Amino acid sequence: MVWNPRAVAYHEHEAGAARFLHGWLGGRISTRILSDEFRQAGLWFEPFRVREHVTLTLSDSALPYDERLRILREALAPTEHRGGYEDEDGDRQDHFAATHLGWRLTYASDFDHQILAAFPPEDEQRARVTLYDTARRMGCRVLSATTRLGEPVWT
Repeated sequence: MVWNPRAVAYHEHEAGAARFLHGWLGGRISTRILSDEFRQAGLWFEPFRVREHVTLTLSDSALPYDERLRILREALAPTEHRGGYEDEDGDRQDHFAATHLGWRLTYASDFDHQILAAFPPEDEQRARVTLYDTARRMGCRVLSATTRLGEPVWT
């Protein structure tokens, strides 16, 4: 079963997990839950790595979304696209990896204006300095920084 918990949608398949992934990644199996964008974004398989997760909620900015995203990705370059979406209201999420750092990020405007960052624990100070500085260059103030559990950090 392929499941999207955000949309509370699922799509059942006859194949087991390994056969499904092999077929989907090879373009022989399709599903309405996983768009072709994910397959075309490039394949990446990484070993498990412990990462800290911090969400920065940002103020608005006079700069357009695409310009803010460019500034963020440039600050963390080189980066690799990892998918995303835009809805009919123009709300977006852009997922990418800062490949040389081993960081995973989402820049989003769909619920709040946020940067979601996952980074190795030893990079916490670098992540804090880099993300606060980048938010400033994006024309934003950091309104809050929280863990996955909503606990304040970096105050």
